[in-house]
Amino acid sequence: MIATGWVAGLTEASLRKPQVKDFIALRDDITSVRGFWYNKITRILLLVAFVNIGSSIGTFVAIPLMMRYLQP
Repeated sequence: MIATGWVAGLTEASLRKPQVKDFIALRDDITSVRGFWYNKITRILLLVAFVNIGSSIGTFVAIPLMMRYLQP
């Protein structure tokens, strides 16, 4: 089983490759919300976190609904 956030993060990293300037600006970018969103490295981390949270919520919502249909 592979976490969906990891797949989304790898896809984002391969499509929008981080550059050296993103690593250099990392210290300053993590101090503000705007910088956190526009830095390619932190954007990948945000994407992984949000996709994993969304997937978990979807799983916990769907399991009780599926159990209704699976019980005889």
